[in-house]
Amino acid sequence: MSKPKDFPISIYPSTLVKQQEHEYSSVQTTFVVIFYFVVSIALVTLNKYVMSHMPFNFPFPLFLTIIQLIVALFLMTVLGMYQVKILTVTYPPFQYHPQLAMKLLPASAVFVGMVAANNVCLNYANVAFYQIARSLTILFSIILSFVLQGTRTSPRAIATCGVVMLGFGIGSWSESEFSWMALGAGVLSSFFVALNSVFVKKALIITNDNEGVMMIYNNVTACVLLLLLSASVGELEGVLLFEHYDKPAFWIIVMMTGLCGFLINIAVVLVVKLTSPLTNNIAGTAKASVQTLLAVVLFGTHIDLMNGFGLCLCIFGSALYSYVRYLESIARD
Repeated sequence: MSKPKDFPISIYPSTLVKQQEHEYSSVQTTFVVIFYFVVSIALVTLNKYVMSHMPFNFPFPLFLTIIQLIVALFLMTVLGMYQVKILTVTYPPFQYHPQLAMKLLPASAVFVGMVAANNVCLNYANVAFYQIARSLTILFSIILSFVLQGTRTSPRAIATCGVVMLGFGIGSWSESEFSWMALGAGVLSSFFVALNSVFVKKALIITNDNEGVMMIYNNVTACVLLLLLSASVGELEGVLLFEHYDKPAFWIIVMMTGLCGFLINIAVVLVVKLTSPLTNNIAGTAKASVQTLLAVVLFGTHIDLMNGFGLCLCIFGSALYSYVRYLESIARD
């Protein structure tokens, strides 16, 4: 079926279910939070293991991301064949229209920046420094809200952001395994995470609020852009020279990271739709804490006093920011 030139997006069913029009049970909400918690920790842990701690490391974050996106795209296509619905997320039968892809290109490019910078940061940093390097999302959210939407942030919220920035400075300065590459990638990841929330809203308008369509187009475009980026920075040469593709263990772990990458897309959508911003941030704060402790146990990550203090400030400031914004939203209502 070919699309007319104006490709009315109505051929894709809308999956928008407004939060105030649909009540979800506490069991569903609890399940979604736990689901997000487990999948997010598993993804970071497996990615770090593949890139730095396997007997045959695969230190190619961009190409690893491509493999994960291909696995996710395959799973989306299978679910689309059977019109599977996961709570509020529905994947349509696979279709790809170049004109629609061009309209979604800005959102897809931001998505590429977010996932690529995230894995590059994780490749060059231990998990504790990874948390610190990526802690500036709140700062960029405040800046982008003002620049793009003219929204001013309250002094109280800005003060909590100051706590995060202080933790970022202390944690970075005291990091024993400091890497400029990790720091730069972490800051970029924070920027793209903040920017992504803006572009996702625009993309959902184009796709009639169908998250499945947006994810499919993001993944297809991201595979192409990441392949070009991987080739331009010389990563593909190392990928071609990698000598352990014949190891079943390598493919099992890599496929597991792809499955987690697919599941985290669903988890993020569900946790945003089914929980309050406060619950969402509490889950994220708890996840960061458990993830760091897990890294100490599994990878022997060393955290000294100042580094740990900086990380705690980042986590505490993030939680405090969310709480302040939550109180402000209640006051407005």
